[in-house]
Amino acid sequence: MYTTQIWKGTNMNLEQFKKELITWELVMVDVWASWCKPCMMMLPIIHKLEKEYGGAIKVVKVNVDDSQDVAQYYNVQSIPTIIFFLEGKEVLTIVGTTSESSLRSAIEKLIPKIKEEPIDEFSNKMQWLSMDKVD
Repeated sequence: MYTTQIWKGTNMNLEQFKKELITWELVMVDVWASWCKPCMMMLPIIHKLEKEYGGAIKVVKVNVDDSQDVAQYYNVQSIPTIIFFLEGKEVLTIVGTTSESSLRSAIEKLIPKIKEEPIDEFSNKMQWLSMDKVD
């Protein structure tokens, strides 16, 4: 069972950030700054969704003033920016303020992808071989 975490990202460098991404299957990264009024408007929505989706998603907050290399690496030009990562890969970016329903919709579309298991070609072949031997 997952537990939801919020990592403040204070003085987080790019390597720390990348390591954090691979610790969870679905990560929602909120790139923000304390002086950004639209970022502050998004905060209650993000906290509500974080509580609602409990262990299905990890929320990471990256302050652009403290972690400029992370923002530059992911080409963040404007804040707030929300980036979704699935198994460490960037899959969706939302720039600017957005509605709770839009964020919920994004999460709902990504959560089922966690449960999808990639087809293991070797296991699949072994299954067919064993079925051929059944009389």
